[in-house]
Amino acid sequence: AAAHAAWRRGFAIAPEHSALSRQAAKDAAYLPGVSTDSPPPPPPRFVTAHAAGVWQTAPDAPLLSERECLEWIAAAEAHAAKTRGGWTTSRHYAVPTTDLPVHEIPSLLPLWNAFLARSLGPFLHACFPERVRAGGSNVRVHDAFVVRYDAGAQRYLPAHVDQSEISVTLALNALGEYEGGGTTFPDPMRVTARPDIGGVVAFGGDLRHAGAPVTRGVRYIVAAFLFTV
Repeated sequence: AAAHAAWRRGFAIAPEHSALSRQAAKDAAYLPGVSTDSPPPPPPRFVTAHAAGVWQTAPDAPLLSERECLEWIAAAEAHAAKTRGGWTTSRHYAVPTTDLPVHEIPSLLPLWNAFLARSLGPFLHACFPERVRAGGSNVRVHDAFVVRYDAGAQRYLPAHVDQSEISVTLALNALGEYEGGGTTFPDPMRVTARPDIGGVVAFGGDLRHAGAPVTRGVRYIVAAFLFTV
């Protein structure tokens, strides 16, 4: 939060600065408060994957429907097909993923913002009631990106910690479409969270974790690095 505040002050002083202007545009893209005309969802149901602070949506209570997940994948693949370079591994230096930033996909950004406001925010409040206000009104996005794990290409992510206060993994395709995969937490936790399509895993960004190897097929997720204000 302090870094984002400093970037905002810097942009106000030097709006012509390319890196600060890009950051300002990114922050503006992810502003909260998006609402929809549909009725509010039922209270989120979740399970504790580990007492150290890992939560997962209940198996029969995904936050996105199968139709919505397929729409998100199609939006990402269509954007990659028409964008120079397509899927990239250059955005994260220390632990690179094959990904696309959500805020750069015009058809996906409003869907993400609505998802955060209506479904993910309440879920995070239920998981982190001391940090996240009701509805997730104080949650902000540091980064959100669609990740493509392919058994024939990038199939895993080594153990690391995130640049986030809260990290989220949203599963975009069904478990039957690939083998392996999941967000795995090594010793001493020794637990792997593998939600089915539309399911979410949330955890503190300082928890060491990895992307378990995909041994067959392709796995799509959205990873999000979040903080509170």
